[in-house]
Amino acid sequence: MTLNSSCWEWTRYKESGYGRLKRNGRHVLAHRFFYETCFGPVPSGLDLDHLCRNRWCCNPDHLEAVTRRENVLRGAGVAAIAARKTHCIRGH
Repeated sequence: MTLNSSCWEWTRYKESGYGRLKRNGRHVLAHRFFYETCFGPVPSGLDLDHLCRNRWCCNPDHLEAVTRRENVLRGAGVAAIAARKTHCIRGH
């Protein structure tokens, strides 16, 4: 992965680790707002993955629309780590 620009870190209101802003009386995810402003709506059934791994980043060039499964597997959480394992540590 090569990102040609730096992260745009959200410095205002954050909730659950993501930037939030208010549009038309509703709270929306900041990164989603910037993505949709540049590229249009996120396709139905897809999530936005932060390629830079920075949840505060709002740079639309750092975001990719992927399936929930792909997004989870790219992460560093317990589910992603378990899914990437190919051998049991006990030799199974």
